[in-house]
Amino acid sequence: MVEEAARKLAEAIRESEEYLNYHRLKESVMADAGTAALIAEYHRRQTEAQMRQFSGGEGDAEADARFNAVTGLLMDIPEAREYLIAEMEMRQMLSRLFLMMTEAADVDFPTDL
Repeated sequence: MVEEAARKLAEAIRESEEYLNYHRLKESVMADAGTAALIAEYHRRQTEAQMRQFSGGEGDAEADARFNAVTGLLMDIPEAREYLIAEMEMRQMLSRLFLMMTEAADVDFPTDL
């Protein structure tokens, strides 16, 4: 029963406006090798910054400057900017769903990360 509900949820996600918009934009921006490379670099630098933050590491001004430079380049490409916003909206939707499921299962994960 739970697995069937999960399949239905997965289908609803794939049919959602957030997913359809994200998927359309992703296909479009990833078709351009230069933009795809910038997005990959953005994600890599974003992950590094998050890992530093989570581990309590000190700030890295040079790494932050490089991340900001890549972000600025992507923000200058309208479709890339739209893609990153759509990606954020997808992450927010999935985070809300994860929170609902963990609350329903009475699983206590820290939310202050």
